[in-house]
Amino acid sequence: MRHWAEALVELDAALAIQPDNAAWHAQRGVLLEELGRSEEAAGAFERSLDIDGSDPDVVMALATTLVSLNRLARALGLLEELSKQVSDYHPAVCQRIKVLAQLGKHEAAEETFYLAQQTVDDCPDCFFYMAESLAARENDERAMYCLER
Repeated sequence: MRHWAEALVELDAALAIQPDNAAWHAQRGVLLEELGRSEEAAGAFERSLDIDGSDPDVVMALATTLVSLNRLARALGLLEELSKQVSDYHPAVCQRIKVLAQLGKHEAAEETFYLAQQTVDDCPDCFFYMAESLAARENDERAMYCLER
């Protein structure tokens, strides 16, 4: 059995002693996400990045949380910046396909899909997000191809 709430209490106690520990704030964000408290999780990830903005996994976690909160423009900005800083960080490219499709920027989603193919040519998430974009444009044959992949 997972004890996320108890872990959060312990982590908050540790943060009261050492409030500038970026990794602990990031872990706090993960725990809050597990507890379904996405708004607070986003704040914890932001705090972690305020202390040490160099961890691509924390940027990715914040962007993913923002997507769940439907803050797509902010998430897209983070993902684009992350892709500039770490060009071969595939999760950021993959998630951009999803966000661009949700924003209705289907041509950009498709361009990003082809960029993603250069680093990981068989990513199931990329194909799924591309299928969603294609289906939104009623390009069912290509969408089915992506889903089958």
